[in-house]
Amino acid sequence: MPETLSQADIAVLVALATVCGFSLSAHYPAGLIQKKFPKHLRGEVPKSLKRLRKAGLIQQHPAGHEMTWQLTKGGLLFVCSKISEVGEGPTVIVPERADLGSPPRTSPPDNGSFQAA
Repeated sequence: MPETLSQADIAVLVALATVCGFSLSAHYPAGLIQKKFPKHLRGEVPKSLKRLRKAGLIQQHPAGHEMTWQLTKGGLLFVCSKISEVGEGPTVIVPERADLGSPPRTSPPDNGSFQAA
């Protein structure tokens, strides 16, 4: 993991993950990420996005007339590790499989008393 990320870079990465809903396919413009920060800190967001792109944690995605940003697998794993260090926020379970697809189905209990919740 990158050792040279500042607290602002980590905050921008977590904000992007939150805006994207922890999805690897969602991509949003920088303006939407900037709205997650107070007005006096919004100027740091574009600089942090560039540093995070150089670190390989996010990538640019051209869409229409503006650039959008999305998480990479490395960025998602980094955010999940930071959230688990803090112990706050949603519980994110990253599967060991490389496809990061939907979780396997679970079958109802075998005791015959299956109750829908």
